[in-house]
Amino acid sequence: MNIVIVDDSLSALYLVKETLENADLGFERVMIAESARAAKQIFAAEHVDILLCDIEMPGQDGLSLIRELKEGGSDAICVILTAHASFDYAREALQLGCFDYLLKPFTLEGLLDKIRRAISQYEETKKKGEAAPPFFGMPKEPEEEPAGKSQEVELAKNYIRDNYTQNISLKDIADSVHLSPNHLILLFRREEQTTPMQYLTKVRISQAKLLLLNSRFSISQIALMTGFSNIPYFTSIFHKFTGCTPSVYRKRAGSQA
Repeated sequence: MNIVIVDDSLSALYLVKETLENADLGFERVMIAESARAAKQIFAAEHVDILLCDIEMPGQDGLSLIRELKEGGSDAICVILTAHASFDYAREALQLGCFDYLLKPFTLEGLLDKIRRAISQYEETKKKGEAAPPFFGMPKEPEEEPAGKSQEVELAKNYIRDNYTQNISLKDIADSVHLSPNHLILLFRREEQTTPMQYLTKVRISQAKLLLLNSRFSISQIALMTGFSNIPYFTSIFHKFTGCTPSVYRKRAGSQA
């Protein structure tokens, strides 16, 4: 199991490297890179299982690096470092499939806790034989068009899964597949027994449940990250779908862990 640490601060790099090596976490190699370019050279030469990457770096930033690595086929479990608790960063990290984040300045115990969780996810993923960690982001459905389903509905569903964190409307969804809103509603009702906006809400709640179970984001942060700008409305809709509030859902899951 190999890990790469990417940060433009040399002092941070060596501190994290020494901490991970001394913690005896089972890493064969703990590699460091001062830039996205150096990180890409490592990925080209070595198999990387876990990536700990700073977001704010000169030149290519961390999120752009992660996107490029994933497009190139990397299945490394990503933990991001950031000095800013930004919802924009969180949304993008979510869409990229990042496993977790660590806010700077961090404690060494906080660092080790995140890495231990990433290692647990790596081991679970390895046991299941999966190609990527099932955390942030909605799973893509097969590219093949299911029998009896129209291409427009499948494309609309893909559009929703790709954009559910944004403030999208029925018209946005319909425009993405070049149909009128009414026509798209008719197709959804016929093929999915729901409407496009109801499907959007289902996707948002499903992702919110994953974040409540697998992250330490606050409930208000999770609401914003999953496309709900109104926190009371998020709580109300979540209760409607699950039978409990987000806070109760998280507590119940924690008590069963």
